[in-house]
Amino acid sequence: MLSSFLDVVIMYALLWIHGAGFIAMYATLASRDVDCCLIPESPFHLEGPGGLFEYVEKRLKENGHMVIVIAEGAGQELVSESMQSMQKQDASGNKLLQDVGLWISQKIKVSIVLYAGCLKCDY
Repeated sequence: MLSSFLDVVIMYALLWIHGAGFIAMYATLASRDVDCCLIPESPFHLEGPGGLFEYVEKRLKENGHMVIVIAEGAGQELVSESMQSMQKQDASGNKLLQDVGLWISQKIKVSIVLYAGCLKCDY
């Protein structure tokens, strides 16, 4: 299905279910197209050895494309470190989560030097 896409990172966010990374993980396991699943129950890092950027670059070199699934709540600590996050809550008292998918897609565009200028990152 994705074999005709080159230098593309496609990101899907599974939203509205706080802390339910298992839904994103099972959807990822059921799919043959997903390369990476980010869930709140498993912390990850962006830079350095074993980081997301290194993996994205590797998959782009091998396949020319990559699909990432992001569960709501994944990577909140990373966004909080780089932005001044406010501790807001919704009417039910749940913490309002920031849009990690948009933030990561922008970071990928900037960080993947190899594909600078021709990388398309859809979210």
